[in-house]
Amino acid sequence: MKKIYVSQDGCDENRGTSLAEAFATLERAKLEARRFPEADVTVLVSGGLYQVEKTLLFSLRDSREKGRLIFKSMEGETAIISSGKAVAGWERVRTLPAGMSSDLIGKLWMAPIPDGIGDFKVMFRDGKRLRRARGAGFDPLPYSGDHASESYYEWRKQNFYYPEGVLREWKNLRDVEIIVRPRFHWMMNLLTLSHVDEQRGVARTQVKATYDMQAIRNGPSMWIENAPECLTDPGEWIVDTETRTIYYYPEDEIGLEGSVTVPSLRVLVKVEGSVDLDGPSDKPVKGIVFDGIEFTQADRGMWREGDLGMQHDWEMLDADDSLLRFRGVEGCKVLNCKFYETGGSAVRFDLHARKNLVQGNEIRDIGGAGIAFIGYGPGKKDLNQRNTVCNNHIFRIGQIMWHSHGVILWQSGDNKVFNNLIHDVPRKAVCMSGVRLWFFDKEDRRSSWRECGQTIRWHEIDGPTRTWADVLPYLHTRNNIVENNEAYHCLSLLGDGGVMNISGAGRGNVIRRNFIHDIETKEWTDGTIRTDDYQEGSVIEENIVWRTDNSGLVLKGENVARNNYFIDVARRENAAIRICENNKKARVCRNVIIKGETLADVRDEFHNQYGWANLLYAPIAPAGTKDLACPTLEALKDCCLDFNLFYSYAEGGMTSEMVDYLAAGHESNSEFSLPLFEHWEKGDFRTREGSPVYSLGIRPLTIEEVGLTEDFPVWFRAYSYSRRWRDNLGMLQGSFAV
Repeated sequence: MKKIYVSQDGCDENRGTSLAEAFATLERAKLEARRFPEADVTVLVSGGLYQVEKTLLFSLRDSREKGRLIFKSMEGETAIISSGKAVAGWERVRTLPAGMSSDLIGKLWMAPIPDGIGDFKVMFRDGKRLRRARGAGFDPLPYSGDHASESYYEWRKQNFYYPEGVLREWKNLRDVEIIVRPRFHWMMNLLTLSHVDEQRGVARTQVKATYDMQAIRNGPSMWIENAPECLTDPGEWIVDTETRTIYYYPEDEIGLEGSVTVPSLRVLVKVEGSVDLDGPSDKPVKGIVFDGIEFTQADRGMWREGDLGMQHDWEMLDADDSLLRFRGVEGCKVLNCKFYETGGSAVRFDLHARKNLVQGNEIRDIGGAGIAFIGYGPGKKDLNQRNTVCNNHIFRIGQIMWHSHGVILWQSGDNKVFNNLIHDVPRKAVCMSGVRLWFFDKEDRRSSWRECGQTIRWHEIDGPTRTWADVLPYLHTRNNIVENNEAYHCLSLLGDGGVMNISGAGRGNVIRRNFIHDIETKEWTDGTIRTDDYQEGSVIEENIVWRTDNSGLVLKGENVARNNYFIDVARRENAAIRICENNKKARVCRNVIIKGETLADVRDEFHNQYGWANLLYAPIAPAGTKDLACPTLEALKDCCLDFNLFYSYAEGGMTSEMVDYLAAGHESNSEFSLPLFEHWEKGDFRTREGSPVYSLGIRPLTIEEVGLTEDFPVWFRAYSYSRRWRDNLGMLQGSFAV
């Protein structure tokens, strides 16, 4: 094993052979390691902050066919990589910029943008991300003209009418961002403005929104950031790149100099092989390992013309937008690292990424996603696969881009995601996604959209693409196993979705033995575990879902749900289980479905948008209905719904819609009785003697093997219900909190 040393007290003219002879920079250590291409090389980095002004790039010259190149913090020390650059020269503002409130007189400070830095979207003080100034929310005004016109629909993706006085023709217009929730509740767009016409009251964005910019229910649909009018509260800031000036209203004026930093990079470290975007194969970098390193303070990316988006534009393909990025790699590892306080995502594996391991990391306070594996678009190039994500603690992510998920698998298959703890996530804990059928229809307008449509590798597509069976060979999110994870406080912002969700993916995906609990929603969010549009061949088994505002399970397509516990679910919306109209040949067997005493308010039209609540099953829809929210008798005839255990504490047993399911020939062997758990209200799901689960053939479930393993420090146990259970620290009662 060859060892190379790096220290803040080192010198790049040294030999790097000992701490006394340590190099000063990671770049110099990387170059030295190239002298030993066949050896195992460990770069030992002493504790301290290593500021990088240029992305640390590993290429094929650093690849290891046999050994490993490991960058590791020295024992008992922490090496921190950051692109944060100190802001100097603070002074109190004497003349307020146009548009600012006079209340800021004597409170506002200004400083020049540091040399070498252009635009930036995030700023930090003492290592913590500061709030960028945000204006009040508003809705776009109604449109005039032909709403059905295709050209007008596309116009509305990039143009909108606004209420009088909301926007101005700022001199630094490119600095002002409009945050948009276009038409639907499941995503948000961060767009820069290109034009504001104050006379007509219409504005235009630099690039298109995902959908046409219309008002959403229970808005607001829009707000602006980084405009002078927005800066009103202590702790906020804006930047004017035209005058190269930062304005900051500090909560504490003492110690400003040197405590405020802005990022110079969007990616701190990048491992990149030789990627042939249109060709059939790549040459990956192999054997790069990061162990015990901390990554912090990078900027976030902005959408550009020509970007390609995954489902709902939640992420852009092949984008420089994470602290640590892998692109064209195999056999790389990220071990025991920390990722925090940044504008974009934490870790991305793009395009070609096989047999990589992400284990034992802490990911927190992130602007975007936690861990993302994003492969090639639909075609024959299936090279994002066989990766492992295990024993990671992911929390407080998506703090800027609310549609971000904890773990993303898009066009990525045969992966294992297990024993992670994911919480305080605005959207999904785990998102498995591909490309839905309508994007393959060239007659459909969606086939030309940035979202999914333009990701299809048409030069690799053989034959028709009219049916799901036709496109299935090109959907690579298949055979993934997501098991033994704990997730709570997810789906906290935006709407629709599921905590663990599969949509437009291939067959063979498994969601198994996960513990999902305490899901409290602000908007209608559908289901806790869900198979969404164009999804078949998935298995959902042996999960425990407990105390959720939304449905415990939503099934679309030919999928299997067996031996799960759905306990005290649908406390605020929908039914405990929802089977949809397009769900044929589904199997829902040997599950425990319990409605607690908490009743949803049927008058809450925003959460109960289907007009029903407090049921065990979604009601059977009348024949000939086109409402996909509920199944018809025709759709149910080929399904198998049986050997389940039901009980509603609110209704005292069976709910009204169950009579219709029994009359339709379903649930004939199911029981409607108390489950006889020890204390399900406190999260004790052990069964008492005589419980009907045994006679129904339901395997009893526990949470003993769920969540983080013993490799994590003791203090992490405070975040995990399952860890508290295992450590005999007592069971919680009431809402779960840390």
